[in-house]
Amino acid sequence: MATVFDSLFGKTGFSLLLTQFGEPITYMPNGGESRTVKAIVERDPPAIFDAVGNAVLPAATIRIRSCKNSGVPAKDVDTGKDQFEFVLKIGETVPKRYSVMQLISQDSGVTQLALR
Repeated sequence: MATVFDSLFGKTGFSLLLTQFGEPITYMPNGGESRTVKAIVERDPPAIFDAVGNAVLPAATIRIRSCKNSGVPAKDVDTGKDQFEFVLKIGETVPKRYSVMQLISQDSGVTQLALR
């Protein structure tokens, strides 16, 4: 059951963060049509651990709205097959594609993904 904070953050808090810190990126679902979503992109993120306990370095992590209209619900993410396209380094002009490596979290209307 969602708390009051979860509900409020999902409705207004994350939208304000996206307005302030978000950037448009392209979501390319496996077997679906690509579309632009707004995301907070963390470049050069810290390592995460896989199921065996090995440290893995994602190229980036992203936070997007967890909804079909303006983001991607966690339940719709196809790990290893869905891709996102954006410039990894500020100043680059040609965007690159990154596959979804892992669903990190889904909470308060926000889906966080590790990409490689």
